[in-house]
Amino acid sequence: MIAQIIAWLNAGMNRLFGLLHGPMTALPAWLSLTVISVLLGVVLLILFKYISPQTAIGRVRDRIKARLLAMKLFKDNIPVVLKSQTQVFIAALMLLVYSLLPMLVMILPFSLVLGQLGVWYQARPLDVNEQTVVVMQLTDEGSRSSSSVSLVSTDAVEVLVGPVRVPAKQQVYWKIKAIQSGVHQLQFTVGDVQIAKELVAGSGFMPVSIKRPSMDIGDLIFHPAEKPFGKDSVVHSIEIGYPERVGPITGSGNWVVTLFVISMLSGLAVKSSFNVKI
Repeated sequence: MIAQIIAWLNAGMNRLFGLLHGPMTALPAWLSLTVISVLLGVVLLILFKYISPQTAIGRVRDRIKARLLAMKLFKDNIPVVLKSQTQVFIAALMLLVYSLLPMLVMILPFSLVLGQLGVWYQARPLDVNEQTVVVMQLTDEGSRSSSSVSLVSTDAVEVLVGPVRVPAKQQVYWKIKAIQSGVHQLQFTVGDVQIAKELVAGSGFMPVSIKRPSMDIGDLIFHPAEKPFGKDSVVHSIEIGYPERVGPITGSGNWVVTLFVISMLSGLAVKSSFNVKI
């Protein structure tokens, strides 16, 4: 049930990010990521304000300030200092407790946005004439039909090697070469079932769907761009070995750090403007 809800949410997020396709391709990758990170930080800050107990957080923060002041004023009074330190520690734990529920509520929308951004920043498209490997993960039912698995060469993609079957892992491999730039559909046949997987080639900044996912929750969150395979499908997932992006800010993996740092700093920078207590 949870997986199906995430699949429905992904469909809506795909449409939303589809509206951003033009602006994102028009901007340099570092600039588009910076703008999105700033906006995300502000949105999460506003959500935190309305989900968290702001009055209680304010009281706890005032208590911390009072105890820190007591420690400064009575620094020669050991019992007062020790008592104040204990109360500061307890108050810090209370702040953590008050923040826990908002964080749990925000983790799902944040994860969905993270998955969408991964489509843009985690990998780059194949270059024309660049080779890569495609991996099809079969289900138990599909593995019984693996003797009739095929991938058809087209004007856009040439199949160089395969299918190579690994029965122990229920996987089938192909080595392919991109011939034309653009967004293409790889066409597979498993028994009498037709299966498609998106492939992107070219030198521009384009969204890349590394994997057509299964209905596993992790797959759905981190690979949201394509329709997932159903639980009764002969195919569990199909993954393309796209090259990593290179760059200190928007390179593969680095973009996640950039997103976290900029969104956090932007939220802290405007928290006073929105009267948010953290």
